[in-house]
Amino acid sequence: MQEQSERESSGASPSPRKRTSVAAAAMQRIPPASLAWVTIVAAAAYVVTAWLALRGSANLGLLPAVWPAGGVFLASLLRLPRPHWPWLALACAIGGMGAEFAVGNSPALGAVYVAAQIGQGLATAALLRRFAGAAWTFERLREGLGLIVFGVLLAPLTFGAFAAWAAASWSDATFGSAWLAWIVVQGSGVLLVAPVILTLTSYVDRLRDLHWARRLELACALGLLVILTIYVLYLLQMRAPRVDGSRGSSAGMILIPALLWILIRFGPAVMSVGLLLLIGLSVAGVWTGFVPVEPPRNVATTVLAVQGVTGTTVVTLLVFSCLLAERRRSFRDLESNDRLLRDIIEGVAEPLFVKDDKGNYVRVNSAFAAQLGLKVPEIIGQPDRKLLDPQRSAEIEAIDHEVMKSGQPRHYEYALQTGQGSRTFMLSKYPRRGRDGRVVGIIGLARDIKGNKGG
Repeated sequence: MQEQSERESSGASPSPRKRTSVAAAAMQRIPPASLAWVTIVAAAAYVVTAWLALRGSANLGLLPAVWPAGGVFLASLLRLPRPHWPWLALACAIGGMGAEFAVGNSPALGAVYVAAQIGQGLATAALLRRFAGAAWTFERLREGLGLIVFGVLLAPLTFGAFAAWAAASWSDATFGSAWLAWIVVQGSGVLLVAPVILTLTSYVDRLRDLHWARRLELACALGLLVILTIYVLYLLQMRAPRVDGSRGSSAGMILIPALLWILIRFGPAVMSVGLLLLIGLSVAGVWTGFVPVEPPRNVATTVLAVQGVTGTTVVTLLVFSCLLAERRRSFRDLESNDRLLRDIIEGVAEPLFVKDDKGNYVRVNSAFAAQLGLKVPEIIGQPDRKLLDPQRSAEIEAIDHEVMKSGQPRHYEYALQTGQGSRTFMLSKYPRRGRDGRVVGIIGLARDIKGNKGG
C-alpha cells in the first residue's frame, strides 16, 4: 500500500487503459449543470437539423439528400462524457420522432429510422473512442481514418441494412436503392458536419489568442472561398455546349487551391468550415435551380452526384489535414525536446560535450567552450584535431575510439592549460547509442579536480 501511494504521488505513468486525455479531463471538470446544458443544446441542434433535412426532402423520395443530424449527434457524443450518452440519445430519439411526425412520415418507418440513426451514432462513438481516444482535434491521422472507416463506411453499412429492410417492407423502395441512399446520406452528414463541430470546439480558445491581422486574414479567406464557390456555380449556370454536344465545366478545380491554402494557414478547423460553406452553397445551387439540371437527371440524383464529388474532396482534404497537423505537432514536439535538451546541457555547471561517430562535436555547453577559450558555435561540427594540438587530439581520439569499440565507459584524468592556469579534469566518457543499440558517438563530462595549479 505504501509503495502504491508513493507511486501515485511521484506521478508515475498509469496504464494506457487508465490514461485520460487533456480534453476528456477538462470535460469531466465541467460542472454537472453545464454538462446538462451542453446535452440539451446538442439534442436541440440534432432535432432542428433533422427537421430541416426532412422538411427539405419532400421532392427527393424517402431520404433527404444529406443528414447533418448524424454529424451533430456523433460530434456531441465524442465531446460528452459517457455517462451523458444515454440522456443525449433519449433526447435525440424523442426529438427525431417528433421531426418524423411533423413532416407526416409513417410512424413505424420513422421509428425504425430513428432507432437506426441513434444506434449508429452510439456504436460509431464507442468505436472511435476505442480507436483514437477521447480528444478529437483532427491533428492525428488516426482520427481522420477512424472517422472515415467507422463513421462514414462501416456504421452506415451495418445500420443502413436494417433501415433499408424497413423501407423495402413498408414502402415502394427497393432494398438496394434504400441501402445505398442511407449510406450516402448518413455518411455525408457525418463527414461534413462532425469535423466542423469537433475542430471548432477545440479552436475557439486559439481563435481568441489570434492577432487581429490573423483574424482579418481568416475572415478574408472564408469570404474568398464563398465568392469563388458562387462564381463557380455561376459558370456552371452559364456553361456553353462543348464540341461533343455535352455540357459541363471544370471551373470547380479553382476551389482546391483555395481550400489547400486555408488548410495550410489555419488548420483543419477553418478548412472544415470552408468545406461546409462550399458544399452548402453547391447543394443549395442545385436545389434552387441556380445550377440547371439536365434530363434524364432530376434534382435528387444531381444532389447525390454533387455529394459524391464533394465527398471525395472532403475525404482527401481531411486525410491531408490530419497528416499536416500530425507533422506540425511532431515538429513542435521535436523543437520542444531539442530546447529541453539544450537547457539541460547548458544548466550543467561542469564542461559537457557530445560527439558523433566521426569525432565531431554536436553538442557542447558554455562551460566546455570556456575551457577552450572559444564560443559554442565555433566548436560545433569540429573534431579535436582542429581545436587542440596534434599530440593531445591524437590521445583523445584514441580513447574515443576505444570507448566506441568496447561500448564501455572510460574515466581518466586529463590536464589542460587554460587562460586561468593549469587544470586537471576527471573525464568520464560514455558510449552514445542509437535506436538500434549501435554506438553512434560519445557523451563526455569533465569535473575539475585540481584547478589553478600555477599560471
